Amino acid sequence: MDTVIQSVTLNTSKEEAWKVLADFGNAHKYFKGIQNAYLMTEQQSGVGTIRHCDLPSMMGMKQFIDEEITDWVEGEEFTYIVTNTAAPIKDGIARWRVEGDALHATIHVDIRYQAKGLMGHMMRSMLRKEFNKQIAVGLNDIKELLESRGKIAA
Repeated sequence: MDTVIQSVTLNTSKEEAWKVLADFGNAHKYFKGIQNAYLMTEQQSGVGTIRHCDLPSMMGMKQFIDEEITDWVEGEEFTYIVTNTAAPIKDGIARWRVEGDALHATIHVDIRYQAKGLMGHMMRSMLRKEFNKQIAVGLNDIKELLESRGKIAA
């Protein structure tokens, strides 16, 4: 499996960082690389919650991913698996974790995935670069959102 492991430190509380990540069905509001997201379950959070995310097209093909939470530790971390996707990946799993205190937080993300099919294997290097880029941009999106909230509140 290929991996993407990244983190970002924020000038905001752990609690505020968790609130954003825990809003599982609204990922498009804090992660600009997701065009739209919505829950596929009535359940809002916790194990069993499923979301659908529409992603930017790749080579003219519509991209999406469905993810189901398999582990949830309130205020700390969650893990989800890929249950369906148009992307050339299979067996994807992601763990998001928040640590910190009342002044600073660090978000850690650990994504593991396997390329799917001949096309996925041919594109493996490109996929690795693109996933790393998208996660870095997404973590920066979260950082900007949370740190600008603090400036507005001040």
